[in-house]
Amino acid sequence: PARLEWNGDGKFVSKTILPGQISVYPANQLHSGSYKHDGRHLAVLLEPEFLAAALDNGTKPESLELRWEHGIDSPPLRELVLLLHAEATRRPPADGHYATAVARLLCIHLVR
Repeated sequence: PARLEWNGDGKFVSKTILPGQISVYPANQLHSGSYKHDGRHLAVLLEPEFLAAALDNGTKPESLELRWEHGIDSPPLRELVLLLHAEATRRPPADGHYATAVARLLCIHLVR
C-alpha cells in the first residue's frame, strides 16, 4: 500500500491507498501532496480541452468539474487506466485510435 499525504482546504490529510485504488486530481488546482511507498504508481494526465471534446456536448473546458477523490476502488476506472498504459507502452506503437477511444471513456467516468 501507499500512504498519500496532502494539504487540502487548509488542513493536513493522510490516507492509505491500496493496490489497484485510484486517485483523481483536477487540473489547474493548487495542491501539494506526497506518496510514501515502495511500489509503482501510474499517472494519467488529461488536457482539459481533450476532456471537453471527449464529452462531445459543447462543454467549455473551464466549466468542467472533475471528481477530487483519493483511494477510489473502481474496477472500470482501473481497467481503463490499465488499457491506456498497455496502449502507451505497446511496441510497435499503435495508430492511437483505440487509445483515444479508451481515454474518452475514462473522461466520461471522471466528470461530475
